Amino acid sequence: MKVLQIINSQRKPLLEITWQEPDVVDIFILRENERIKIKEDLAPELFLLFNKFKNEGVPLHTTQKITPSDGSVKFVEDIYLIKVDDERFLEALSDYINFFPLSMDQERLFALIK
Repeated sequence: MKVLQIINSQRKPLLEITWQEPDVVDIFILRENERIKIKEDLAPELFLLFNKFKNEGVPLHTTQKITPSDGSVKFVEDIYLIKVDDERFLEALSDYINFFPLSMDQERLFALIK
């Protein structure tokens, strides 16, 4: 099992996303010694976003440095659509959350893979 924590700017864990093979993803809201499974009525924006990613996949950007024989340096960016059955799903989700501003209760969120 892999775990991704969503934290605020004070590093307080707010959400926890677990991934298990082959494609089981659960999202929990963390509140004082409680783990509450996320539902549409608890955090509707996040629920819709995570369901979209579960169904359609998450874009994962990778960059590779290439040095051709002429000595120049080039960077090639690859974009992969990572589906929920890929073990890189939480990595892609973490990159997305950290790159694109995501907020909950008007607080900026960040992602950490545990």
